[in-house]
Amino acid sequence: MATFVGRSLTHYQVMDKLGEGGMGVVYKARDTRLNRLVAIKVLPSDKKVDPARRSRFFQEAQTASALNHPNIVTIYEIDRDADCDFIVMELVPDRTLDAVIGRGLKLADTLKFAIQTADALTAAHRAGIVHRDLKPGNVMVTDSGNVKVLDFGLAKLTEAAASADDETRTANAVAPPLTERGAIVGTVAYMSPEQAEGKTVDARSDIFSFGSLLYEMVTGQRAFHGDTKMSTLSAILRDDPKPLSQSGAQTPRDLEKIIARCLRKDPARRFQHIDDIKIALEELKEESDSGRISEMLPAAPAIKSRAALLYAGLALVTILAAALLFVQLRKPPAATPGLTLRQLTQDPGLTFQPAISPDGKLVAYSSTRSGEGNLDIWVQQLSRGAQPVRLTRNKADDWSPSFSPDGGQIAFASDRDGGGIYVVPSLGGEERLVLRGNLLRPRFSPDGQWIAADTGGSYASKLLVVPAAGGSARRIAADFYDPASAVWSPDGKKILFSGSREQGGETDWWVAPLDGGPIVKTGAFKVIRPDNIFYAVPLDWLDDYILYSTGNLWRIAISPTTFRVAEKPERLTTSSVQERFAHAAPKSGGKPGEWRIVLAAMQRSSGLWSLPLDANAGKALGEPVKMFHDATETMAPPQSEWIPIMDLPGLHQRPWWSPDGNRVYFVSTAEGTEAIWSQRLDPVTKRPVGEPARVYGPQAERLQLGIMNFFGPGEGRDRLIFPMFEYLGNIWIAE
Repeated sequence: MATFVGRSLTHYQVMDKLGEGGMGVVYKARDTRLNRLVAIKVLPSDKKVDPARRSRFFQEAQTASALNHPNIVTIYEIDRDADCDFIVMELVPDRTLDAVIGRGLKLADTLKFAIQTADALTAAHRAGIVHRDLKPGNVMVTDSGNVKVLDFGLAKLTEAAASADDETRTANAVAPPLTERGAIVGTVAYMSPEQAEGKTVDARSDIFSFGSLLYEMVTGQRAFHGDTKMSTLSAILRDDPKPLSQSGAQTPRDLEKIIARCLRKDPARRFQHIDDIKIALEELKEESDSGRISEMLPAAPAIKSRAALLYAGLALVTILAAALLFVQLRKPPAATPGLTLRQLTQDPGLTFQPAISPDGKLVAYSSTRSGEGNLDIWVQQLSRGAQPVRLTRNKADDWSPSFSPDGGQIAFASDRDGGGIYVVPSLGGEERLVLRGNLLRPRFSPDGQWIAADTGGSYASKLLVVPAAGGSARRIAADFYDPASAVWSPDGKKILFSGSREQGGETDWWVAPLDGGPIVKTGAFKVIRPDNIFYAVPLDWLDDYILYSTGNLWRIAISPTTFRVAEKPERLTTSSVQERFAHAAPKSGGKPGEWRIVLAAMQRSSGLWSLPLDANAGKALGEPVKMFHDATETMAPPQSEWIPIMDLPGLHQRPWWSPDGNRVYFVSTAEGTEAIWSQRLDPVTKRPVGEPARVYGPQAERLQLGIMNFFGPGEGRDRLIFPMFEYLGNIWIAE
């Protein structure tokens, strides 16, 4: 290509050559009209032959020029002088990221540059633009430490297979693909597997390239490389990068997980949205800046002998064996591809039943965090560093908050004064009674005029709606046996609920018009129950989907006209903890079906308790004391003459004494399935002697040993043992 130095292109005076690549030559030039320095990319003449290709390129470049973002190099103009096509861009007179990587990057700089790059990609993806050629050479770093991403909208031009230095085309993610299938385009070392195979790509291809970029920022080495272009392509398609622990870099384990998820071969198993990665990196940076990162990947030591390897393996096995049960019961919820989870609260007790405001900025929940022994309503902003605000202070339990459509009020259920539904301003103020009664699960209607709730109870629930301003309640689905868990339709004219038409009848989800009329069966349980799910609680109705919980979160499409559900639900989370009480709001700036979900991750702790009492008088003589702790407990046993009977993990229920009072029997899931166990006690001190033993196998409930004797030995029957469940919970956000 001929040089343009010293020449003029329209009103631009070309001064110096800055660089050259597959997309053309970049020059420094002066804009003589505005008297400013700019960068001009002169497109190679062989890229202009096809008029259709040229038209598509300029259409894409015009779209990219509309991006106004501090981390994206601005396109000022697209013009033509005689037979020369060129693009005028913001001049960034600094160095590319590959030059910075070559000098070594600190963790703080890696996270800073990665977050800015992710932010730039987020803006582009929302505008429907996929970069397709993200690499260190296309990321500029200014002296002030800011990132500028180059060449959005330029890669649409290339159609032929790329060389190792070529750039690629940019696709519009919301338009039909303009690239022929089968053409390999892109800088080879950073392309995604689907790019390498010439398949149609979308924004997830940029996520893979971002993972390659981030890997190189951390290690100083390319994630995929070979001696030739073909060997590099083969590595991208078949190999995994060398583990970060072998790079010698001190890297947070969470960062390794982020990179690994970006670099999954299957696009469906990667992060589905670049802004999810940005959030994860921001949280990691906060931990790094505050010095709270505790788990780093050490550089792999050299193990010089088989004996050393054996000892290391034995030590690892010992650690894993000791931690296995704790980890299984304590590990946080996990999201399926497409969602990212982050923890909002870290309370030691019970924090659950979250609600999210319609604008997605506030979360309300019920919590024992005050330490006063009761549940109160708290509200918390989702902005970084926001602290929770306590809204209620009654000694009775307050729970099940629900935001009004404008986010200004919160309805909640309370046990005070015999129970009722109350409303309180979202940022604090006077609480107002709406309806008296033992009511559960209040939900504001989308227009804010009504509040739906149910009376709960065992198979005798009533579904009610009451004016939000207060007044008389009326029943919905009055001829149903146990309607509950009301969810409003998006238009506020119908209520979805779970129930059956008669006692012993088929349970399903039903849709009832608010103003009366036929109640429609959705058929949800025929779709859900084949997966061995025996209960499913509807939680929200958004975007023609029902969000529901079976212990994990799912959603299922529902017809807006027939109200029949789709044949295949979509799983949103998967973990061993119970994920319940979820609510959703449309994700800010997202597409239909993209939600921000708040959920409670719950764990149940079961233990046997002892209560001293005067059985003849029917009075307790003290406070109950936990006799032993199961695997979910982290606190030390209470100081008491009743020491822990055993350290057996599992849920322990249905205890009874032997006739002589020298042994305790109970049902436990210590071996994964229910079985009857016994623990021998000292005849005098009643302290445990020896190890607990299983006396009957799985499904112990089939064995009936007469009436359960819950009372301890002695003439006065002076002690009661009983099982009790305790619940722990915290709030997480999935988006």
